[in-house]
Amino acid sequence: MLAGNIPVGGRCDVTTLAELAGISRAALYRTHRALKDDFDRSLFLRRTAGEVPDPREARIATLKQTVDTLTTRLREREATITELREHQRQVRSQLLVQHEEILTLRAILAQRPVVLPTASDQKLGGDTD
Repeated sequence: MLAGNIPVGGRCDVTTLAELAGISRAALYRTHRALKDDFDRSLFLRRTAGEVPDPREARIATLKQTVDTLTTRLREREATITELREHQRQVRSQLLVQHEEILTLRAILAQRPVVLPTASDQKLGGDTD
């Protein structure tokens, strides 16, 4: 099992070791204590050396790392969305102020009388013969 040959549905643990040996887990603890201790010691040494004999544990470790990476990315995206929403709110506020200013200027222009240039105004301002 320590080499990664774990039966389907099993794990790299004492329970699966007892099943493979054809004995109960309790018998492994009482009668075959040396086998259990040797298994635990070998498993500990492999794990401290960075080996993961149980492919499920390796998969779990990989998935945990993936979850951490995705969680970080999600937090970054949420922060970006918050910043963009704040920027959008500011831009809308500026547009509203500008729109109100345009409406005010249009109202002022609408109140002024329209004065069209006369023929004498055109002669005074533009002809330099």
